[in-house]
Amino acid sequence: MKNKLTPSQAITKFSQFLFLSFKSGDDNILWESAASCSYSFIFSFIPVVMIIFTILISFLKITPEILGIVIEFCKKFSKVYDVAPVIENLINKKSLSLIDLFIGIWVVWMARKLFLSIVQAMNRIFLSASKRVTIGNQIITFISEFAIVILFIVVMIFVFLFNKFLHIRVLEEIRSKFPQVFRMRSNILISGLLYLMIYTFTVYAYKFMSGSKPRWRIAAFYALISTGITFLLSFYINKFMHFTNYNVVYGTISTFVIFLFRVYMFFAVFLFCAQMVYVSQFFEELVVAQIYTQKANILFANPSVYKIESEKKVYQSGETVYQEGDKADYVYFICSGAVVETKDGIPTSFSKGDFFGEIPMFLHTARQTTAYVQGETELILIRSKKFKEIIRKNQAASAKALERVNNFTRD
Repeated sequence: MKNKLTPSQAITKFSQFLFLSFKSGDDNILWESAASCSYSFIFSFIPVVMIIFTILISFLKITPEILGIVIEFCKKFSKVYDVAPVIENLINKKSLSLIDLFIGIWVVWMARKLFLSIVQAMNRIFLSASKRVTIGNQIITFISEFAIVILFIVVMIFVFLFNKFLHIRVLEEIRSKFPQVFRMRSNILISGLLYLMIYTFTVYAYKFMSGSKPRWRIAAFYALISTGITFLLSFYINKFMHFTNYNVVYGTISTFVIFLFRVYMFFAVFLFCAQMVYVSQFFEELVVAQIYTQKANILFANPSVYKIESEKKVYQSGETVYQEGDKADYVYFICSGAVVETKDGIPTSFSKGDFFGEIPMFLHTARQTTAYVQGETELILIRSKKFKEIIRKNQAASAKALERVNNFTRD
């Protein structure tokens, strides 16, 4: 059974969570990944639209009603790209030539650039948890493309059926009396389905693209946060940022610039929430790595409230922690008190907030030192195997461990 945290411990844990999320995001340069995804989206947007319309028109024999819904849906992006000519050309196309086949292959290749950028960004965040090979990236990319196309088609068919329902005889009189209400509800439905698609894609990305197998509730929760923030940002941009204000600076491309800004903000939020998924999964390990890298400060002063495959033990003054020749099964963290480690008669002192006893674990040897406590001392014992995993997942902690090993062997 989990120990319930006190209010102060809960606040501390939440503060640690935010600190580690922002720090990890900064270390992973998420703003650059967001820019890369944004540009890839711009260059992939038209190919993805073409793929969807090709399937709808060529294979599903799109009806005029669904066609109208598709065009209405795409009006949201009409200032960036006009889909009407594409639809008209696809409808009038009678047969395929070699040039059409070549262009189709090129369209698919261009569309994949967006998904590859997202996969690469996710790998940067979850790299230590999942070292996925190139073939795995390609498979996930194809699945992502297929899933988005299918999801879009399902949404279009749902909207079509919903509109059919609104036109039944029972509702026709109500519709004629309140046309604005029905039109408003139609716009709300289309916008709602757009954000539902975004939410569904985000859950999928957090659950499967991460490679770290987070729980469904974690993926769904942070996907909800990401989608909610995206909605609020979109609302703010629509309400307070007017395209005409930027025509003086950017001229005819002002619409494109604002659209690119919106896409960038989405990916920045999307990737930061992905970083929070990672921190949620590996929170305890990241806390240990942070303390190991930088001696515990006020924010990370008491890691003993977390269970990291460890145990807490109190030693009395003068009691031996380990002796030379012992097996290095544990790494130790000092919660209170002090420890002295001796090697060839030379003492080294450790105090509250220090780690000790990890060197033999890295060197794969028995202990070459003896350690005993001074005064009553409380230690956290972390299993060596778990500690190795923690160090491996954190670049700064790995550098610190290498430095301590070098200092030990040099001495």
